This record gives sequence, C-alpha cells and structure tokens, in this order.
Amino acid sequence: MTHTSLSHLIFRLVAPLVWAGVMIPGYLTAQTKELPTEAVEIVKNFDARLEDAQKVGISPASLALDTTVQRQTYFVDARPSHLDYPAPRLRPLAFKRDQVLDHFNGFVKAGYGLPASPYVAGGYAFRQEDRFDAHLGILYHAADNKKLENQRFTSTAFDLDGNVHLPDRLTVHGDIGFHQDIVSFYGYDHLDTTFNESATKQRFNRFALGGEVFNTSVNDLLLDYTIGANYYSLTDFLTPKSPVWVSSWN
Repeated sequence: MTHTSLSHLIFRLVAPLVWAGVMIPGYLTAQTKELPTEAVEIVKNFDARLEDAQKVGISPASLALDTTVQRQTYFVDARPSHLDYPAPRLRPLAFKRDQVLDHFNGFVKAGYGLPASPYVAGGYAFRQEDRFDAHLGILYHAADNKKLENQRFTSTAFDLDGNVHLPDRLTVHGDIGFHQDIVSFYGYDHLDTTFNESATKQRFNRFALGGEVFNTSVNDLLLDYTIGANYYSLTDFLTPKSPVWVSSWN
C-alpha cells in the first residue's frame, strides 16, 4: 500500500470522529437552553437504620410468693334467735263496705196487661233456726180477649214445702202442690165457624204430694241415705182420674 493510500484511509476514519466531537456538544447545549427553569429539590433528612441502634436488654423479675398460712375459726349458733314483734294490722284501704240490703221473708208481684190479663204472684218463707223451715208460693194469671171468640185462659198454682230437722242428724221433708190450667181452644176460622164457650173449654188439674227422710249431715258411718215417696194425679174433662205413685230410696 502506498503512502498516499494510507493517508487517505486514516482521513476517512478520523474525519467522522472529529465531526461528531464538534457537533454533539453544540447539540446538547441547544437542548439545555430549551428546558424550563423550574427545579425540584429533594432533601433527605431522616434515614434511620435499626441495625445501627443500640439494643437494651431487660430481664423480667418474678414476684415474691406469700407462703404464710392463715387459720380462721367460725362459731355458728344452732338455735335461731328469738324475735319479738307485734302482729301486723291488716286494714283494707280505699274500699267501701257493701251496702247491707234489707231482708224480707216474702214478696208479692201484681200486674195487669192486655187483653184483660191480670197477674198476681207471691211467696213467703218461714224459718226457725236449726229446727224448721217452710216455703209458700201462689200464682194467678188469666187473659180474656173480648174481641176474639173463646180466646181466654186461666192458670192457678199453689205450692207448699217444708223441712223439719231432728236431733239425730235427720231431716223430714214434705211438699204439696196444686196446679190448674183452664184454656179455650180458639184456633179455628172465626168467620165461618162459631162455638159456645163450653165446647172449646178444657181444664187440667194436677195434684202432687210427696215426702222423704234423709240425713242432714255426715254420720259416723260416712253414709248418705234418702227414703221417700211421691203421689201425682192429673185429671181433665175428657179422661178419668189417673193417679200415679212413685217411691224412691238410695
């Protein structure tokens, strides 16, 4: 290779490097001038490292145990203490006493209605303490319609019962009663048919009589007993008298 060719080759290799060394600083200077002027300053004030800290060792100490023994003695009285206190006084407050009603041994009721209907009822009670008691009752009720033929009736009743208490825990009971119903059958066509009073009238008589003996209170044998008999009779205009006797005991 000739000297001329070698010089030419060196120039070709060095020329680009020289050009780059001249142009790059100028380019960097131009880029720096175009940046904004603001800047952020970071200050790092604290940088703790645990590995550099000085360690302090603390050993726990156990508490001292109390090994002393205490002995306690108790005395309990086996008998309860006697307490003396007055009995409490119980008094109801804000309660009014019930009004005591007057006592009557008998009553009477009376009235009058339509059509032409009188009504009377009454009763009375007799009593002798622990020896005798009796009850009496009466009733009368009737009606008579003057505008309608044979629309009438009459009812009459009488009842009496009593008890006699004997000393030997025995009681004797007796009762008697009489009931009478007089009615007229008027369920017919009054425009086409007519009857006289005797043709539609009927009368029913009922008579009852009875008595029994029973123990008033529990006896020594713890037995309750009753012995009694009753008589009953019913009569009217159409059938003959039909008495009935009934007896009972237990």
